[in-house]
Amino acid sequence: MLFCPGGSPIQGRLAEALGQRPLEQTHSPAQLASMNSVLLDTGPLVALLDRSEPDHDRVKRCMARLHGSRLVTTGAVITEAFYFLSDVLDGPSSLASFLDASATEVRDAFCGEALTAAIGLMSKYADVPMDFPDATLVWIAELSGTDRILTLDRRGFTSFRYQKNRRFKLLLERKTIRSPALATRRVLHILLLPRCSPQHLRSRPRIPLHLGTAQSRSQ
Repeated sequence: MLFCPGGSPIQGRLAEALGQRPLEQTHSPAQLASMNSVLLDTGPLVALLDRSEPDHDRVKRCMARLHGSRLVTTGAVITEAFYFLSDVLDGPSSLASFLDASATEVRDAFCGEALTAAIGLMSKYADVPMDFPDATLVWIAELSGTDRILTLDRRGFTSFRYQKNRRFKLLLERKTIRSPALATRRVLHILLLPRCSPQHLRSRPRIPLHLGTAQSRSQ
């Protein structure tokens, strides 16, 4: 993405240079909101606030790179997180402070529509399985179109689908979350690399096929 709400002037000029219009000119407010939103599952929330968790540092680094993104979760996830943090020193108060400081949007997961949708989803994915908090996150994805999620439940969210078989993007699965500026530098670096001519490629010595086969069999 070369331009996003709150993007830098450099990103905007780059989009213009490439003949692209800013996203707010080509997408509706609802579409922009889904692009800029990240669903938040229980696991990363607990790992972030409990330093004894093995994934604490990884989650903290990932969240630090999500500047400008809006965290979205559900009441079911928050309820579960309060339960897991109840034995952690200052766990519940840290959770409340984080939700306030990060302006995390907490959606109602206990209304009739949400409960009906969750029951259907849990039945559909009973073999995975899917618990109630997971179901509420998939329901939010159905409504909003948000596909990016912070979760430690790789098995579940690589199996779950929303909106006609769309897949989730597990942000914690990525080795790095690169900025558009870094991506641009990498592209320029590749473009400036010296290129081999066809004559140079043809002049490279080749291993006879029968010798390569024999060598691979002898290993």
